[in-house]
Amino acid sequence: MALISFRSRMTNGIVLLIACFLAAYFLALPRWNKYQLSIAQLHDAQAQNDQLNQSLSSLQSFLDTYNSHAQDRVLASQALPTQNVDTADLLTGIDALAKASGVNLKSLELGSSSNSAAQKAIVPNSIVTQPITMTLDASYPAFKDFITRLQNHLRLIDIQSVSFKIDDAGLLQFDVILKTYYQQ
Repeated sequence: MALISFRSRMTNGIVLLIACFLAAYFLALPRWNKYQLSIAQLHDAQAQNDQLNQSLSSLQSFLDTYNSHAQDRVLASQALPTQNVDTADLLTGIDALAKASGVNLKSLELGSSSNSAAQKAIVPNSIVTQPITMTLDASYPAFKDFITRLQNHLRLIDIQSVSFKIDDAGLLQFDVILKTYYQQ
C-alpha cells in the first residue's frame, strides 16, 4: 500500500508539475511576445530618434551656412537683379566706370528686352537679357581700361560687339553693344 501511495503521489506530482509548466507556458508566452514586440518597437523608436537628430543637425548646419552668406545674397542681387533691369543703378555704374577710365560717354541707350507678347511668355525665375548700346570717345588705353573695369564690375555685363572709327578731330569713337541680365 505504501508503494501505491508513493506511486500515486509521484504520478500526481509529475502531472501537477507538467500542469504547472503548461500553465506557465501558456500564461507567459503572450507576455513574452509582448515583451519582444516592445523591445522591437523601442529599437525602431531609437533608430527614428537618431535619424531625426541627424536631420535636425543637418538642417541646423544648413541654416548656419545660409545665414553666414547673407552678404553674398546682397551681392548676388546686385549682380543679377530680380524683376527689372534696375536701370538707375546700371546707368550710374556705367557712368562711374567711364569717368574713372577717362572715357567720354557720348550716348547710352537701353534697348527693349523683348516685345510684350514674348515678355508674357517668359517663365518665372528665368534670365532675361537687356541690350545696351553706347557711343564713347576715348584713347585706346582709356577704352581698354573702361572695358576691363566693365568686365570686373559687379553687375553681369557681356560685350557683344565693338566697332570704332576716327572722328574729324582725330579721336577714336567707339560704338559698343553690351547686354546685361536680370531675373524675371
